[in-house]
Amino acid sequence: MEVINLRCFDNDIDPLIQRYISPVLQQSEVKQSYDVTVYKHYKMDMELVISIHRKQRGKSDQKSGLGYQLVRNLKPFGIINHAIWEELDV
Repeated sequence: MEVINLRCFDNDIDPLIQRYISPVLQQSEVKQSYDVTVYKHYKMDMELVISIHRKQRGKSDQKSGLGYQLVRNLKPFGIINHAIWEELDV
């Protein structure tokens, strides 16, 4: 799973979602290739997490082009952590 965490410099991330995230996620190739979930912290309106799951199995240990595009779009607005997480069988 690919995770992008944004801690925004501004307190209102809703305009960023509308302008820089939603248009990218509405692209047909993105919808065909990825399952994406966007989360906003329930108390801190300036914290955002984007979870990206590839629909096709393959090299899941590498960051996606979609992830890099979202990071480029959001980097001017806050501190970004972009990482790959591995599911464990426990």
